Amino acid sequence: MGNLDSQILSFLKLLSELGSETEFQKIQIEPQAPLPGPPPDPRTKLTSRSGPPVGFVPQSEIWLELGPPTLPSIQLLLSTDDTTLVNKNQVIVLGGDLSQLPHGTYPFAQVILVAGSQLTEKHEAAISSLISQAYQANGCMYRAAQGRIWLRLRKGSIDSGLNFRVLGQAIFQSIYDQVPEVEACEALFITSDPQTVGKIVNFSECIYRARREILKERFQKVGKDIYECDNPVDCESCPDGPVCELIKETVQVIKKRREEFFGKETT
Repeated sequence: MGNLDSQILSFLKLLSELGSETEFQKIQIEPQAPLPGPPPDPRTKLTSRSGPPVGFVPQSEIWLELGPPTLPSIQLLLSTDDTTLVNKNQVIVLGGDLSQLPHGTYPFAQVILVAGSQLTEKHEAAISSLISQAYQANGCMYRAAQGRIWLRLRKGSIDSGLNFRVLGQAIFQSIYDQVPEVEACEALFITSDPQTVGKIVNFSECIYRARREILKERFQKVGKDIYECDNPVDCESCPDGPVCELIKETVQVIKKRREEFFGKETT
């Protein structure tokens, strides 16, 4: 996991630079004991029995909107097998906590660090799904795509005590309960300003480009063509893997039939 360790070390260096520029809060939390009974399937979506999905917040009920399409936003998951690189159960907040933010829209960055001696890239997809469910279970509208994150929260949720401590504890608890390979979790939430969030965005783009190059090398080694894919996770841990494999097989069949009918293209 050396490459992943270097990513976390680079992020910790960036975090120290941000901390020297911006006041931040450090919150130490303690997740509860594992929940009884078998864990739910992380691939199962939370939905209400009738009506919209759990966590849906209509425009008319929004109090806080974090990371909307008009502002910078990023979510990043970094994993390592070196538990010394992660401050277990720590939540860091750069900018205001949810109860401190006036009504409005804000840029948003979320970085989750996980560590475990038996942890591999294959666990990342399951962990990402658990993060989504932790938000939805706390009444947040959570949308994530192409590395972006978009949250909508009601004022009633904030008045009831929802803050980054609660969200961090829910995320950590869910991960510990359902991915036992994870021994330590840490979270960073940023709501301060577009420039600070932009630094995390730039950092994540470097990470994604590096991962893309690794994927290209893996495809080339097995003699397959790489096609455009913006998913930053490893193919083996990506939940869309079966679909991608079907697409690649279909493309190969179509190419073979075209060659049989038209002849092999020459350059």
